[in-house]
This record gives sequence, C-alpha cells and structure tokens, in this order.
Amino acid sequence: MLPEIINDDFLNSIKKSPHKYYEKTKSHAEEMGVHVNGDLPEKLLNIQRPNESPEVKRYRLEVWQPVTKSSSEKVVNTLNKIFNKRLYKIDFPEMKSDSLADYLLEKYPFYRSIMNYLRETYTPSTLADPNAAMVIIPKNWNISELERFEPIPVINRAETLVNYVDSDYYVFDLDHKIHIYTKNSILYYKKKKKPQGKQQWELYFEYNHNFGVPPVFRLGGIIKGKLEPYYYESFMAGVLPHWNQVVNLTSDLQPQYTNHMFLEKWEVATNECDPCNGTGKILVNIEGDDEHINCTECNGSGQVSRSPYGVFTVNKDALNPGEALPTPPFGYPTKPIEIVDKVESRIKAEEEKGFASINLEVINQTGENQSGIAKVIDRQDLDSYLLRFSNHVFEYVLNNMVLFTAAWRYPDKEYDSIKPEIRAPRDLNVLTLDQLSNEYKDASNSNVSTNYKAHLEKEIIRSKFVNNEDLMKFNELVIDLNPFFGRTIDELLTLQNLGEPSWKIYKSNNVKSIINSAIFKNANFLDLGLEEQIQITNDIAKEETGFSDSPVLIPSDGGGDIPERNDIEAEAKARLKGSVGGVQGILSLQQSVSEGITQYEAAVQLLNEIYGFEDKVARSILGNKKDIKQIEVNTKTV
Repeated sequence: MLPEIINDDFLNSIKKSPHKYYEKTKSHAEEMGVHVNGDLPEKLLNIQRPNESPEVKRYRLEVWQPVTKSSSEKVVNTLNKIFNKRLYKIDFPEMKSDSLADYLLEKYPFYRSIMNYLRETYTPSTLADPNAAMVIIPKNWNISELERFEPIPVINRAETLVNYVDSDYYVFDLDHKIHIYTKNSILYYKKKKKPQGKQQWELYFEYNHNFGVPPVFRLGGIIKGKLEPYYYESFMAGVLPHWNQVVNLTSDLQPQYTNHMFLEKWEVATNECDPCNGTGKILVNIEGDDEHINCTECNGSGQVSRSPYGVFTVNKDALNPGEALPTPPFGYPTKPIEIVDKVESRIKAEEEKGFASINLEVINQTGENQSGIAKVIDRQDLDSYLLRFSNHVFEYVLNNMVLFTAAWRYPDKEYDSIKPEIRAPRDLNVLTLDQLSNEYKDASNSNVSTNYKAHLEKEIIRSKFVNNEDLMKFNELVIDLNPFFGRTIDELLTLQNLGEPSWKIYKSNNVKSIINSAIFKNANFLDLGLEEQIQITNDIAKEETGFSDSPVLIPSDGGGDIPERNDIEAEAKARLKGSVGGVQGILSLQQSVSEGITQYEAAVQLLNEIYGFEDKVARSILGNKKDIKQIEVNTKTV
C-alpha cells in the first residue's frame, strides 16, 4: 500500500519488495519479446546442448536471427484488421470548436489519429508485454492559460512497474527516478547526488490533477492469478511452447548447415616433415634441460600434407602394411542429411502449432495449402479470438484513453457532455478472397441456407472491394434488394404460379439493372437508408412491368368500356419488352441458358410468363436447343 507520507525509507524499499507477481510479469515480457520484438533469447540459446563444443555454441549465438518475428507480425497484422473504419463507429457530441473528435482523429500528436496509435504501437506492445502500463500525460507541461494540454500515451514496461493497486496508485522505478501516480496527484522523485549514509531522494516535480483516478492503466490481456492484483498473459501466449522450440531448433540447425556446406577435408600425409626430419619429435630446452616433444608442425606424425589449407591429415604409416595409398590421396567425410530434413519438418510443424494454439492457423496458409481450407477452419473459434481482442481494445483501452485525454484537455467540461459513443466491431473476417471463395463453394455444395450464402457473399464482396466503397455498397445491395436472393429460374416460376406478383419476379431477375436505374435517377442512391432503397427499386420494377397498386374502378351503372385483365397484362408485358431493364433481363437469361445455369424449358416458360413471348418466338430468342447443348459440351471440353 502507498503510505500517507512518502519518505526515503519507502522509496528505498520499492525495488526490494515489489508486487507479488513482479518476477512473473517481467519474465513473461522477456519471453514474449523474443517473438514479438525480435529480442535476443539469451535463456534459450545459452542452454548447453549435449556434446556441444564451446566453438559451436559461440557460433550459434553469433549467427542467431529473430526467426519468429515475422510470424508474430502476421498475428499483429491480423488483429489490426479490427481497425478497419467500416467495422467500428465512434460518435462524438458536437462541440463548437477545438473538439475532442478533432484532437483524437485528426490532430493526435505524432500519429495524427488515436486509431493509428492503437494499430501501430498498442497492438504489438500489448502482445509483447501485457502487464506494461500506459500513462496518459501532457506532451508539454508548460503552456499558456489560453492553450490546452496535448495528452499523449507513454508505455512503461512491466519491469518498471514495481507496485500498484489498479485505479488507486502506480509506482514506477525508472533507473534513478521514481514516478508515482495517485488518484489526484503526480509525484516525480530522483536520487540526490553524493548521498551520505542511506540513499536520499528529492521531489523534483509535482502536479495535482484531481481526476479522482490515476491517469494510468495496464495494457491488459488474458487475466491470470488467484488473488489481486492479478496479472495478464499475452493474447498470443499460446505460441510460446511451440515458437520457443522453433528458436531452439533453428539455432541447433544453423551449425549443421555450415558443417554440411563446408566439409572438413582429409589427406594422406606423404611428405616428410622438415622441422623434425620425419621423426615426429623436436628437441627443445625446458628450464635448462633438453627434452624431445611432439613436432608442432606435423603433430608428431613425421609427415605433412601438401595442402596449404586446414585439413585432417592421416599418416601413411597408419595404413595397413602393404596397403596402397587411396587414389586420390584425399577426400571428404560423408555426413547424413536425414536429421537435417527431420529438424526442418519439425520447425515447420511447431510454427503451425503456434498459430493453431491461438486459432489463427488460417493466416499461415498459402498457395496449395489453401485448398479445401474451408473444411478445416473453425470459424467460431477464429471469430471468438478476434472478438475477444476487439472488445478489449474498444471497451477497455480506447475508453480509458479517451477518458484521460478529455480530462487533461477539457477540465472545464463535464465528461458526459463530450463523451463519445464507441461501437466495437462485431462482424470480423480475416480470410483471404481465395479462402472465402473456397468456403462459399463448399457451402453451396452442402445446400446450406440462402441466408448463410448471402452472408458469405457479403464477406467476399467486402474482401474484394475493400478499397472501393461504392462498388462494395452496390454489390451488397444486389443481395439486400433481391426479394428472392439465391433462387433459381425454376424456383422463381414456381413462386409466380403460387401467386407472387410478376414485378417481384422481374426485380429478382434484374436487380442489377434496377439499381443502376435508381442511381441514374438519384446520384446519392447508394447512401440512402435500406428502407428507402427498397421502396425506390420496388417502384422501378413495378413501372417497368406495368404493375399498378391502384385498384380498377368499375362504374356502378355498367357504363363505359372496362379493359379486360388479359389486356392489362398484355400491355404490361409489351412495355416490359421495350424497356432497358427488360432487354437486359433477356440478355442475362440468354447467357444463363448458354452457360447451362438455367434449363432451356424453364427459360422458355419465363419468357412466356413474364415477357409475353409466344413459344416459337421465345425459342428463337434463346436459340436452337440442340445448339445450346453443343455449346455446353464444347465449354466442358475446353
């Protein structure tokens, strides 16, 4: 607990008695930093391998590279998809000038937008060190009375957070300084120079913010610990046992690559060594006494190799008597490569297990590995992982950042009057276009509901047209405005026979051309509300088919000519034939028949029922049935 009076004794004891999870949080940050930041994994690499020479260990340490950092960047990039502007919404109350919205979304220091900060700095930071703390403080304390503070986030690592009680106080040990944040004050201490006796401290900065809560919060992750203050594990902590193996195995493999690429050479020594005259011994004087020792040139063999390079030499006398010298008298040892292949396979498997441990194996699927991926992806687990991170960011992190920013910048305003409404993303998707297409194909083959297929189609549209909002809106409306989305021509005819009005059938079959007509009449059509868009396109479909909502009035005295119902239908069909939408519908039907999507007889009936063509004319429009079949055959054999 924070004492009422902060003195030298308390400040000197901070490092000696940190919070109960200090070592655990510090160690966790070191482990995660290896993979997220590419920090040197000293604990992993310094473990002595069985039968490993000091030279090999030294070589491993010198050539190490952050092999799992690129994998972590895939995780970061995937999680950052929650910051797509289409997925979340932030509504700010109106302010006359110098608004909170302008500061956070357009004038945020260094990043321009607070969302850029979350994407570029917060995400990798919380994955690497979830127990680090974010402090929201002014960029510059010295401002005039007419200026407002410019609050910025500062992240202090977990190893600096030595004591705290969330929402009460936080104490940071920053080298020779100690920073304390309480509910109402900020206190900065530094060591006094040349202390006599025990270490003494001096208060060099104090500010009373009076927020009622410290402008500090921990980055957060997966809550662990049985008792307060609890601690966090990283959102990607599941990768540790697997990616630690990747680091170890890659480090072990590097010397093997080198040894296989630069093989040691052996030679049969056939030349007499000059310094020892082939005896293998040389005479030296040691402390006044003459002694014979092994020749340093030939290592006691009496013979040397012709090669100027470093090689293993084999004394010819070591060969069996009478045995001829090998031809040629040199060679290279044969080393097995099977173990290298096995280690490489193990590394790949452990990397994939790491992704699978956090339900993100899909982001490591490339090329041929994507085939049939829809059958193995558990979308529920994947979405759950992304939503968990998304909710944490938007409901906890962003809310705290906005709260403290507003408190520093607008002390003259009630927070509730400027507090924005934040809506976190709910519909998340990280699959690539090819993966979504494969999933849609599998769903179609499985005869799933049209609603589910419509959902998949929208995901494909959002992935394909992510950089073209107008095309995205248009193609989503093709789904939303189709009264019978996903129905075949045969099913549409059945619906008409069951009493569905012809204009609805027409709209379903010509929804694209109807939307284009609506855009031609109103350039802002794509930005209208869905209810209004439905009404407009319904009116266009009715107009083009000659449908009228007004009832036919029959004079009570029987006077006047009342057109027969058949005459009304005939007139509507005639108008439809001559309309742009009607012609486009016929062309689409022709293409559908030629591609084998729509059955020939069903198309004939549609031309008769909707457009009023006689059977012979309808068949001439579609072409000879035999020719259509021939087109289908040729298409399949190409």
